[in-house]
Amino acid sequence: MAEGAGLLYTIGHSNLEMEQFLERLQHYGVTMVVDVRTRPQSRFFPWFNRRNLGEQLSAAAVGYGFIDYRRPGDGDAIEVLLHDRADAKQKIFDNCLGGYAKEPSVYPTPGATGPKAVKAMDVEGERPLYYDRIMQQEWFQRGIERLQEVMADQAQVAVLCSCRDWRDCHRENLIAVYLRRGHPELMIRHINHEGAIAESA
Repeated sequence: MAEGAGLLYTIGHSNLEMEQFLERLQHYGVTMVVDVRTRPQSRFFPWFNRRNLGEQLSAAAVGYGFIDYRRPGDGDAIEVLLHDRADAKQKIFDNCLGGYAKEPSVYPTPGATGPKAVKAMDVEGERPLYYDRIMQQEWFQRGIERLQEVMADQAQVAVLCSCRDWRDCHRENLIAVYLRRGHPELMIRHINHEGAIAESA
């Protein structure tokens, strides 16, 4: 990891109003939000839909993007992208750093995929195994590499998910755990629902 990229914030939008969300980002000097939701949209809080969020962040001079992957042509090379446009015509691809994988092979239960499969797992048993399998996937590792590139290029980055409590969220249990394994010097600070800082061990 490049010098100067030693701090990463995370934040969960939950039911925050946009004004509250922006205040938290500005308070901690966040200049770039990397969306790690599997699908960058919110059914109940539409101001956190990709297009609306991108526009609001842009107006507040904060960058926005999400990391997805495609398999171009007939090859198996993974092209990891950072989308930073609030373009309504832009197709939403699967997020490399999302908490729900589309590939059945990473789930403990054969044939199970998506949020229902993950929520049905025992937190102390199957879920860590599921996250460990995701960590072994090339698309996840490439997504982490792209996140690190963004961290090196931007003044201050925060990853965004929808979960209220970081302790129950993949931004801690998947992304932060993986990053700490390779970069124990990296400081990862979670902005909690009240706007205070919690630092995972």
